[in-house]
Amino acid sequence: MAFPHAPVEVPLFMTIPKGYRLKDTSPQTHVLRLLKNIYGQKQGPRVWNRYLDQGLKELGFLPSAIDSCLYYGNQVMMLVYIDDCLLFSPSKESIDEVVLSLRNSHQRFNVDNQGEVKAFLGIKIRNQTDGSIMLTQPHLIDSILQDLQLQSNSQVRETPALSTVILHKDEQGKPKDQQANFHYCSVIGKLNFLEKSTRPDISYAVHQCARFSESPKESHAKAVKLIG
Repeated sequence: MAFPHAPVEVPLFMTIPKGYRLKDTSPQTHVLRLLKNIYGQKQGPRVWNRYLDQGLKELGFLPSAIDSCLYYGNQVMMLVYIDDCLLFSPSKESIDEVVLSLRNSHQRFNVDNQGEVKAFLGIKIRNQTDGSIMLTQPHLIDSILQDLQLQSNSQVRETPALSTVILHKDEQGKPKDQQANFHYCSVIGKLNFLEKSTRPDISYAVHQCARFSESPKESHAKAVKLIG
């Protein structure tokens, strides 16, 4: 429940919800005035983000000039997605200090420290013995393989595309049947999310196939299967 932490910016009123009764009031003659930001308001996400941004800056954090969802300060980097945050630091004590500061700030953020991260937004996170971090999306990959009807024992290729084939509109080619085998646009959407998150090595091949999402041919469908 992140949004209700932030107060409303301007006076807002709402009708009394059905089933909610107040003494000497009626939905026909009375309304409720909102004291806190709630879900469903068109400005709700912006109000919450501004409130969180102000709180983090007061604690000494600065947003990245490249990605406004990334904050750094006090030997800690913080990645924010609405009200889910990842904290990175070479010192666990620094992270504990930031969590305590968030709880004791005048905004009184209700912070739940869940310990070492294992997954975030569908991405599995594993610390390697050499100090590196491995990011994987096995559930998304399994979903793509299922859509493409590829089995675990299917032939594995070293590259996601053929170096000898350049995709084009293939106007004389056989149209891809969207109802047969797999839905082209759906798989392209999943592949786009995959390559932007954890598999940049397939970016070029995915972008080439995505160019023909409006009217895919069998040749394009074959190229998508090669990525899988």
